[in-house]
Amino acid sequence: MDCKITLSVNAGVSIQIEGKKILVDAFFETADEGISVMTQELFHRVMEAPEFQNANCLFFTHAHKDHYSAGMTKAYLENYPECLLIGPETVSPDETIRNPRVVLSEDVSMKIHGIDFDFFPLLHEGGPSKETPHFGCMISVGGKTILMPGDGKLFTEELAAKVKGREIDLAILDFPWLTAPGGIDYVYGKINPSNVILYHLPTPEDDKFRYLAAVDYALAKLPEEKNAQILCRPLQTIEVHL
Repeated sequence: MDCKITLSVNAGVSIQIEGKKILVDAFFETADEGISVMTQELFHRVMEAPEFQNANCLFFTHAHKDHYSAGMTKAYLENYPECLLIGPETVSPDETIRNPRVVLSEDVSMKIHGIDFDFFPLLHEGGPSKETPHFGCMISVGGKTILMPGDGKLFTEELAAKVKGREIDLAILDFPWLTAPGGIDYVYGKINPSNVILYHLPTPEDDKFRYLAAVDYALAKLPEEKNAQILCRPLQTIEVHL
């Protein structure tokens, strides 16, 4: 089974698998220093890209400024009134939006458009200053499972328990999951994904803190059989055979 992952920018992606299209944290307008942002020009390019048009679901892990824009989300949903909006209660673009919606408040599993979702709350990485309702998820289609912990706290036993006994065919992870000390051991010891995509990265021209060099260093330490790739350019696509 082939899966196509396309970056908007930063941690926004389109997941295309078995004729389904799921957007995750796809639209945002501002970010912390050193992380690329979605300009209005890029937003228009993304809206015109087939990979982002007419999605089945639009899921936001949380409402931090580098993952969610109320205005851009409203514009997208107005174009696609059948698209299902999923996220915690803080993801609320406009009361005039009439799209179907799932508000996340606890662990929940559901089937939507033939896609099996497992949503679960995770503490946000970074301590009290980053506290916000935040959800990770596992997305399963045709017996293949994609893990997305969003900005969840790194290397927790809570996440390890969530994936225990599950075969993770693809993990889409913020880059510190492999660059931070102990990350490689945790990811391949506790999660053991068949494929890894790292994101939440600046574009090369915006990489003032050399995050991309840190990722290259981490990937160079992986055994040859480990399949890990990087998304860092707007509308860059990676195709993975699951």
